[in-house]
Amino acid sequence: MSAVGEGHEFIALLNRPMDFSALGLKPNVIPRVIPHYNRLWQEFLGMGIIMGREGVDVAHFTINIAPVHVPTPMVVTLHDTFGLEPLRYGWVGRKTQYGGQWRSRRQRMAEVWWGMLQRLGTPKADLITVPSLASKEAVMRALGMPESRLRVVPHAVDEDYQPLGRDIVDAALERYGLQRGYLFCFASHDPLKNIERLLKAYAGLDATLRREHPLAIVAARPPLRERITNLSDREGVRADVHIVVGATNLDLAALYNGAKALAFPSLAEGFGAPPLEAMACGCPVMTSITAAMPEVAGGAALLVDPYSVDSIQQGIERLLTDTDTADLLRERGFARAKQFSWSNTAEKMLAVYQEVAE
Repeated sequence: MSAVGEGHEFIALLNRPMDFSALGLKPNVIPRVIPHYNRLWQEFLGMGIIMGREGVDVAHFTINIAPVHVPTPMVVTLHDTFGLEPLRYGWVGRKTQYGGQWRSRRQRMAEVWWGMLQRLGTPKADLITVPSLASKEAVMRALGMPESRLRVVPHAVDEDYQPLGRDIVDAALERYGLQRGYLFCFASHDPLKNIERLLKAYAGLDATLRREHPLAIVAARPPLRERITNLSDREGVRADVHIVVGATNLDLAALYNGAKALAFPSLAEGFGAPPLEAMACGCPVMTSITAAMPEVAGGAALLVDPYSVDSIQQGIERLLTDTDTADLLRERGFARAKQFSWSNTAEKMLAVYQEVAE
């Protein structure tokens, strides 16, 4: 944004000091550290007051929520509608409809409360940006928002995600105890990531195929790692599952490079960056036929029904055993990833700012 918005001044409001020196930002980006009392005050009430004091021409709230009042034209980015549609995504009940994961009362109350705050502030925006056409349709459904107030501004992938030299990839794989040829995936506490069905599908593979292509799962938090271990034990595939902990962006790029394929059978995404990241690294992708995934994949991924264990299993088998399909998807993936860039995202967002400022 600092590069494409020369002639404009951008004030970045932060709740703690950050070192921007490595980003190479131009002088037209001015960081401001604001008092951080608590998240509710800051995001729902205080930010609007501060925006007014700063005298900005346009206020942009980037993470799914906005204050109830801002004395300037306002843009809100909604990355998804999960908080706005708790019944649709199974977040109200103690046990979700996705994967059967139990949720604590605190989690359920926080999710419902967050959705209520979104409904109060977000509709007051002059324009709402979303990362995909699928998200646009979801926002129209969830908020009854007219299409005229929505703009699609796609995300992109960082430059770290690219084909890397063999030495770099092998060094990263050695750090994580992996060898080339594994099936790569991501896990989350959120049942929408569909890790249970993925593990069931992986367990259905021939044992020889599993040994040749272990499942490497990125999982950040200890409770999640424990859950994956328990699920792997239950499916009888613990010996073939490798949990990746503490991976940086550079590490992830190397892990994409070393993988045989990415399995990303998510049930719902507002955009879904991992498939694009994998494509940019030359890793063939299997993803879902639902929500934003087909739109983002753009014909460069193998699409499966994420609600069907059999469909996921067949997709995995095809990517692991059909060299022609994998090579075709790798070639298409490179081309697809090049269609997304942060400079293009910034140009589209700047056009939104100019539109609401007029």
